[in-house]
Amino acid sequence: MTKKPLGIYPGGGSMVTDSLPNHLPLSPMDFLKRANRAYRNRVAVIDGDHQMTYGEFHDRAMALSGGLEDMGLKPGDCVAVLCPNSAAMLEVHYAIPAAGLVINAMNNRLDPGSIAYILDHSGAKMLMVHPILAGQISEILDQCAQKPILILMDWKDLDGGEIGQDLTYEALLARGENAPSFILHDELQPIAINYTSGTTGKPKGARYTHRGAFLNALGNVLTLGLQPTSRYLDR
Repeated sequence: MTKKPLGIYPGGGSMVTDSLPNHLPLSPMDFLKRANRAYRNRVAVIDGDHQMTYGEFHDRAMALSGGLEDMGLKPGDCVAVLCPNSAAMLEVHYAIPAAGLVINAMNNRLDPGSIAYILDHSGAKMLMVHPILAGQISEILDQCAQKPILILMDWKDLDGGEIGQDLTYEALLARGENAPSFILHDELQPIAINYTSGTTGKPKGARYTHRGAFLNALGNVLTLGLQPTSRYLDR
């Protein structure tokens, strides 16, 4: 008797895992939901002279998620982000998957041609751009076969000027202020697509699932010995 692979229906395709008894789909989205309930008034992020509590972080991410849905993006669509490490980058890492979308956080040190290739290869429906990287956009989009919806990340009142954006980040967030809470039905649904440096050819995309990202995060906690009082510093 041939055994069926775990998680695959006899007819093929991914199993909807919430149909299993006593099953809770694993997703990093639950980290922010829990932090919002348990530590809503505790400072979560400090970015320069700006700081957010876990409650503010959660509410902004969920509102942005609703804004993405309001733009007509469908579950499984890819949203690319060109942004340095910042509070805004943290927000989109929760907002995009919470809308059932796939985040493609791109290396902002890549040349415009490589970025354009990744946008086309990933099928990105939307591109979010931080103001400090806005000067590259015209050259990038000129090389794209399909031009994505362009969002200028005017976070913290940074002004990227006029780059032909369809909408600004804060305006997109305002469109989803009454967004429903995120519910994940399949932990094997993709959460992100990350691209290699392409040292032996074109950059190659690697997809990660909600379950995989959840377990990877737990592995980091155990390996690094993180505690509730730990602080993560980034530059």
